[in-house]
Amino acid sequence: MIRMQQFLEAIQKTIEVYNGIDGNRYPAWKVTIGFYLALQIVDAYLFKTQGLRPTAHGKSSPPGKRSPDKSKRNDLIWLYCHEKYAEYITLYKLSRKSRYRPEYYHPNVRGNPTAKVEELLEKAFLPMRTALQAS
Repeated sequence: MIRMQQFLEAIQKTIEVYNGIDGNRYPAWKVTIGFYLALQIVDAYLFKTQGLRPTAHGKSSPPGKRSPDKSKRNDLIWLYCHEKYAEYITLYKLSRKSRYRPEYYHPNVRGNPTAKVEELLEKAFLPMRTALQAS
């Protein structure tokens, strides 16, 4: 059975990985790990507040179609974390672009995308983590 402590340990490990990545040298990795950190925090929040288990990413869907699991997760975030939805989707889009179009994340081409990720994490998701740890 999943326990809140497991969520908090996974979040802490992801924070350590995120902090260990040089955003100037590996910006695409920094962006992707930042998204997964937000994802873990949201899953922990949904588990704590609604008793919902995290949904796993499903099999690949045809282009233009969302997998049922991602659809469900996005719907749950919209329903229970409405105020964080815009930040979550922004991180999701940045992460997808960093994985599939990493040339856009070269520091000399588009500035520093990791700054946007750090701003979103600091503003929206790390306060959620602090609240989860406190309770």
